[in-house]
Amino acid sequence: MRTDRSQSRLGRWWTRVFGPGGNGAASAATLAGALDSESRAVLVVGRGSAELFRNRAGHRLLAEASDPLSVLKGRAGDDDRTLAELERLDAAAAVGAIRRADVGLAMPGGGREWLSLEVRPAGPAGAVAWMAEDISARRAIEETLRRENELLSDFVDYLPVGCYSADSEGSVRYVNQRLAEWLGKSGDEIVGHNLEEVFGTVPNPEEERAELRLLGRNGDIFQGLVAHSVYDEGGEMFTRSVVVRDLVPEQQWERALRAAERRFRWLFD
Repeated sequence: MRTDRSQSRLGRWWTRVFGPGGNGAASAATLAGALDSESRAVLVVGRGSAELFRNRAGHRLLAEASDPLSVLKGRAGDDDRTLAELERLDAAAAVGAIRRADVGLAMPGGGREWLSLEVRPAGPAGAVAWMAEDISARRAIEETLRRENELLSDFVDYLPVGCYSADSEGSVRYVNQRLAEWLGKSGDEIVGHNLEEVFGTVPNPEEERAELRLLGRNGDIFQGLVAHSVYDEGGEMFTRSVVVRDLVPEQQWERALRAAERRFRWLFD
């Protein structure tokens, strides 16, 4: 019954906007059906806060047409940042502007529920459409990936070998903390700079392994074995390289180099 009433209100609004001729009722019914199947909550509000349409999800996530965000404001409590974001959405609706925001609301049992909210004009008669979507699952996945990436970054940073990646122009795109320490530089002083500036020399890209004398901390020179491979990322060629410092007997550094290459390749594959 709610859907029928919403279709009726939407049909009257459609007639006011586009005129009484043609197949306005059928068009309004088609539009209502499309909006009702939306996974997002949808609420269309006309002039004077008249509710023109609300889909099923809209009954769960959005409040009355006069203040669609009132329930969310109550849940925000004293979270000033969330309240300010909700107020900016209200202000956008008042002038018929487009605005989007993701807000996190505390849940009674702990944790946060994340909603993606959007308001936009809905036709020439001053109507606006409110949309809301529960994105808690997506945010949880993003947070898990972020933490895993941080752990992986820490792991690679403190491997007993140096690691870096460079583009086809020889500009460094990534360097781990270990190699930066050996070179006596910060990551910012290395990333974006050419290998010639960073190492004082450039490994031959046609050689998978090269023994080099590298410029280290305080201008000291140290011996290093560099092994690199080439990979394609989005049509651009990069090298990923491993540096073993202070060469030890051949069998030992061969084993160390193979292990380091496997670990660094795992980071990119």
